[in-house]
Amino acid sequence: MQNKKPHLDYKINNVVHKVIYSKNTIDNLKKDIIKIKNQPKILFIYDKNINPKITKKFNKIFKPLKNKCYFMPVLGGKHNKDLDLLLKIINILSKQKFTKNSIIISLGGGVVGDVSSFAAALYMR
Repeated sequence: MQNKKPHLDYKINNVVHKVIYSKNTIDNLKKDIIKIKNQPKILFIYDKNINPKITKKFNKIFKPLKNKCYFMPVLGGKHNKDLDLLLKIINILSKQKFTKNSIIISLGGGVVGDVSSFAAALYMR
């Protein structure tokens, strides 16, 4: 019997996407990124208000990868859910020559996730 990761599937335009969740998310994410052959660039966007131990763990795990990793701390909160934050994210993606195969990881509350997701949906589309 194969050990499968717990996940949710959702379908958009006949393409099935997986959202994986687990207690070892960071370790599983690292393993999945290592499996990707073209070593895509990674932008890690995180809320400055989250526990620094968590961001240090991400930093420790992702810095040694062969992937180019960029870290972008932002302030969460509804007042920061604006065009300025969106454009800052897109500007980094553009300046660092991210491609459609690059990875964006967001960590924090709804504002960080919403704006990061929106930037990912807009960039190179």
